[in-house]
Amino acid sequence: LMFHKGVLAFNIFIIINLAIAKGNEKYNLITRKNILVAMIVVILLLYLNGGLTNLRSGISWNDNSLAQSVCRINKKWPSWIPLHYSWGYTYFISPLSNLSLNISYHKASADFDALLLSVLPQLFVKRVFVSSSVTEGIFLYTPILNACTGFIESVISYGYIGLWFYFIYFFIFVIFIINLSHKEKNSLPTLNYSIMSMMVVALFFFNSLKTSATALLPYIILLYPKFKSIKFCWNKR
Repeated sequence: LMFHKGVLAFNIFIIINLAIAKGNEKYNLITRKNILVAMIVVILLLYLNGGLTNLRSGISWNDNSLAQSVCRINKKWPSWIPLHYSWGYTYFISPLSNLSLNISYHKASADFDALLLSVLPQLFVKRVFVSSSVTEGIFLYTPILNACTGFIESVISYGYIGLWFYFIYFFIFVIFIINLSHKEKNSLPTLNYSIMSMMVVALFFFNSLKTSATALLPYIILLYPKFKSIKFCWNKR
């Protein structure tokens, strides 16, 4: 259920990117009015997400006791903000909190081999290399909230240097695909940009360069122009 929920979210994200790109060809969609409408929609969705999370947990819509416990809400939470928003707040903050915690534990780590494997697709790594998973060294504030951003494996492998290594590698990777998509006549640049944009956003929660659901997308983008040029002929004789 969680996997399909994630896939649906990514598809919606890509569709929105494509719709905005298509609409901007005729209209200027980035206006103050549209930004205001988007903000109102996001605020509403975050509130609904909090209430639905309560219902999914088997409690009433307005019962925020679980949120207060899981999210560790204290007296510093502003009284004028409904606790329904604490779920959304926690989803956005916990990956960074867990990453910070792991940096403090692994700042002296120095495993170069594991660092290189942290940016390769898991599908490839599991079949070619025999190594233990570095994810076993992850520290969490609470097991319920286990997202640690996509930098986590690089950090466990090489501390602060691993963090910068992954960032620079991903940055160069994205720039390379963007430039290639812009120059290659047989590519689909708008779709490519949307996919890479989705992968960058997903990086906030997990390693999109390694996770099987997304890791192969950049390579498909790179190989697509070559595949498109291949022609199959049928011999009728």
